[in-house]
Amino acid sequence: MAADQAGDGADHISGLPDELLNGILVHLRCTAEAARTSVLSRRWRRVWTTLPELYFCDEHEAAEPVVRAQDRVDAALDALAAATTVSRLELKMPYSSSHVAPERVSSWLRFASRRLAGELHLLLPCGHGGDGVKVEPEQRRVAVPVCAGATAISFHHVMSHTLRFPPPTPAGGAFTALATLCILQARVDGPELEGVLSSACPRLKKLALLGI
Repeated sequence: MAADQAGDGADHISGLPDELLNGILVHLRCTAEAARTSVLSRRWRRVWTTLPELYFCDEHEAAEPVVRAQDRVDAALDALAAATTVSRLELKMPYSSSHVAPERVSSWLRFASRRLAGELHLLLPCGHGGDGVKVEPEQRRVAVPVCAGATAISFHHVMSHTLRFPPPTPAGGAFTALATLCILQARVDGPELEGVLSSACPRLKKLALLGI
């Protein structure tokens, strides 16, 4: 067999530009898997840190302790290249053991407010801990910061937390790019949400509220 048919053993994939490598890793739809490619070679060590789309799943993975999943999210967001703008951020925690602390959720949302220019999707465990004891939501308040670059935001199954929206600013237009907002099975402060919707979402076209 000719050499060009059998292959010359060269690593042609690593020779591709970062943009194409990012396209390959994005199709994994799992940032943890993308990060594991950093062990392949020095060339791959930082490729995943420039990904424009971040996926932290699987919400149904019972074997993954929730705290470990949270630590992995924090580490990945910290490692992301400073110049990277994220066009999609999905955070779906596993249904197992303990809950996600409000401070963690707030830090992820602050990251989105600074780095996101696209879609944000957040899904958290339901209202029971690993020991089967219901966790009261009254003190689990998560501040939703202004996300001027977010075009779509969805909060799903966040019943163990209360989403707190910022008061409208005099200038208005806080969520200037937001066209779609979906809040399903979540707790919100009604007046705060009403204030944001009426004065801080000038481009909102689609609104879905269910079970709040």
